Amino acid sequence: MRRASAEIHHDPAPASPIASDRPQPPAPMLRRLRPLLLLAGAALLAALAVVALHRLTTEIRFADLADAVRSTPAAAIAWSVLATAASYAALIGYDVSGLRYVGARPPRGTTALAAFAGYALGNAVGLGSLTGGAVRYRIYAAAGVPPARIAGVVLFIAAAFGIGVTTVGAAGLALQAEIVGPLFGLPSRCSGAAPA
Repeated sequence: MRRASAEIHHDPAPASPIASDRPQPPAPMLRRLRPLLLLAGAALLAALAVVALHRLTTEIRFADLADAVRSTPAAAIAWSVLATAASYAALIGYDVSGLRYVGARPPRGTTALAAFAGYALGNAVGLGSLTGGAVRYRIYAAAGVPPARIAGVVLFIAAAFGIGVTTVGAAGLALQAEIVGPLFGLPSRCSGAAPA
C-alpha cells in the first residue's frame, strides 16, 4: 500500500518591514547644507534676541541705572545676594530629591552643577523643563546616569514645582480673598451667610 504524499505549500515570507522603516540618509545636498542651515537658524535666533533686548531696554538709561545701584544700601545688596544663594541651594534640593526618587547617586558636585546650570539656563531662556532638562541630561549622562532615570528626575522636578506653585497660589488666594476677589469682579466677602 502506497502512502499518498501531501504537498506542502509555503507562502513566501513577507518583505521585512524593518528595512523599509529605516530612515533614509538625507540627500547629499541637504547633508552639505545642514551645518549652514543650523548656523543660519542660530544667527536668526540671536538676532531676534538682540532686537527684543533692544526694545525692552529703550526706556532704561545707563546713568539712571547706575544712580539706582549707587543709592541702594550695601546691606540690601548683601541680603539680596544671600537670598539668591539660598534660593539656588534650595533649588539644588529639587535635584537631590529627584535623584533619590529614581535611585541614582551621582557625585554631589555633579548634582550641584546640573541643578545650578539647569535652573540658570531654564530661568533665563524659558521652557525650564526642556532647556534645564537638556542641561541635566548632558551632565548626568556624563556621570553615568541612564537616560530613563534622567527623564524621571526632570519629570519629578517639574511635578514638584507644579505642586508647589499650585499650593502657594491657592494659599495666597484663600488668605487674600478680599484683595483678589474684586480683581475678578467677585464680591470682596464670599461666605455662606446672607448679609445682615
